[in-house]
Amino acid sequence: MKRVHTVCDECMQSVDAQLEEFYTTHLLRGTEISIVETWPVCPQCGNKIGLGTYANENDKLLYEAYRKATHLPGGDEIRAMREKLGLSQKKLADLLGIGVASIQRYEGGSLPTEAHAAMIRQLNDPVFLRQRLQDTNFGSAKEHDALVASVEQTITREEEDASLSRIVFMMAQRTPDEYTGEKAFNAERFREVLVYFALNIRELYRTKLNKALFYLDFSAFRDLGHSITGLRYARADFGPVPDKYEQLIAAFTNEDAFYFEEQDTGGQILCTRKNEFGWWLFSPEEREQLSKVTEFVNRFSTATALSDASHKEPLWKQVEFGDLISYKGASTLKAL
Repeated sequence: MKRVHTVCDECMQSVDAQLEEFYTTHLLRGTEISIVETWPVCPQCGNKIGLGTYANENDKLLYEAYRKATHLPGGDEIRAMREKLGLSQKKLADLLGIGVASIQRYEGGSLPTEAHAAMIRQLNDPVFLRQRLQDTNFGSAKEHDALVASVEQTITREEEDASLSRIVFMMAQRTPDEYTGEKAFNAERFREVLVYFALNIRELYRTKLNKALFYLDFSAFRDLGHSITGLRYARADFGPVPDKYEQLIAAFTNEDAFYFEEQDTGGQILCTRKNEFGWWLFSPEEREQLSKVTEFVNRFSTATALSDASHKEPLWKQVEFGDLISYKGASTLKAL
């Protein structure tokens, strides 16, 4: 056990005190908080010695436990939110209508009051910021207008993200049927299909991607009895495409894992920042299907050539423009 040489504040003896742990419950702002404290214990009288270093460390533990229990924002979190908005401590204080000394204390580790904490939490809410900007004058007109523009841009982006998330959610709620390939849509599996294709298909333009998905799902239904992704497909001018394809791809390229890379010759190629495919989400037969379709797609020199092949598929020809394509026609696939 570690020991510390000090003077006991009870018996006033110079001692080598042993450090011991104590499970202690405190009442802080009306909330019971339990922590494990460390104190030096006097070997002469058994007193817990109130050494300043350990008192400070135990107080830090108590405040951090209270902060987590009550979801109060910490100093680093407050500083990060302020810097994200490009505000000084004084400007943030003006925006929230509180004293700058309070912001300085909170960023230094002091516990904010519940009222201040409630406002600070809402700094991540652009709607709250919009209202505060309407109600508060601070800084120069240029600074005020710049923050207003940033907040409005954030609101627009979050509304778009929410709309895309709803599309993915609604797709996952569909009951498996002949138009989903008797498979429920699963966002995680679809994400990994995109990873696999991005890692293994050359020049994965948008058109090539939607045709790769089509041949993957319909050949899997023909060979395995179910699709891989659970996507629905419809007839478009340039062959079969996943239903709500652009919104679906936008939802997934909003993630950190994917991005489109502009090409000098025009068009965009889907790329991934991941370097490993989540193979464990798929059966050996499904992984074989992914490999087979990738090899098939890479045989075409251009996306146009692959698209032309899909135009010859009977199941595409047999439906009207915009109508969903039934997987029951998968047995008629010609190109693969």
